[in-house]
Amino acid sequence: MRAKIIQATLSFLVGLALIGGGLALATDDEVSCEIGGPSMQPGETCANALPRGRGVTVSNYDEQREGNQRAGYVGVGFGVLFLVLGVSILLPKKAKGTAIPR
Repeated sequence: MRAKIIQATLSFLVGLALIGGGLALATDDEVSCEIGGPSMQPGETCANALPRGRGVTVSNYDEQREGNQRAGYVGVGFGVLFLVLGVSILLPKKAKGTAIPR
């Protein structure tokens, strides 16, 4: 039982962190090319290197703002999943093979 409480607590904490970070990112008025990087202004572009040297993606201010918001909403979604997982860990499991009385 103790392991379940620890798992549920960790799941809750991760879920809350993802929800908080996601909401902060989704609702932030400041648009930056990198997390913690300098702020972008309308008319500027952002260049991000793709993994394994596949090239570079370039996005303008509006595209970067939408991408940041989308990433924030994805973080909120995963946070909710972790919260649900934490609840499901604590719920009692139904015994398999038991008959339901009529």
